[in-house]
Amino acid sequence: MTLVAAITFALVVHPDVGANTVQELIALARSQPGKLNYVSIGAGSQHHLGMELFKATTGVDLVHVPYKGSAQYLPDLLSGRVAVIFTGLPPVLRHIQAGKLRALAVGSKQRSSALPDVPTVAESGMPGFEMSAWFGILGL
Repeated sequence: MTLVAAITFALVVHPDVGANTVQELIALARSQPGKLNYVSIGAGSQHHLGMELFKATTGVDLVHVPYKGSAQYLPDLLSGRVAVIFTGLPPVLRHIQAGKLRALAVGSKQRSSALPDVPTVAESGMPGFEMSAWFGILGL
């Protein structure tokens, strides 16, 4: 098998969410069970499974709001209608850099060169946590 590409995923919130770190997000979610929502591009997607892993690891209660793709969820995330996403960096990176969204952590083992000041989830108090996407070619 040959690795073709890897995509860094990031835990991202709207700036109105009262959390600047992963631990603050966990505390906020625990103080308001079932009130914070998270967006995905559909049930069973990498976004959905990443957040479900986050929920299972932390014991928080977040509400899943599935969309059909980034073109549909991005306006609602930017407006604050949805609060949290675990997503690949490409659709949200420029919004993070512009301050319209806040990256709390990246899901990779190492920090991202695109966001060098953003810690990994593991560095943020969740050792062993990893969420990323990769694409490969397998020949038989």
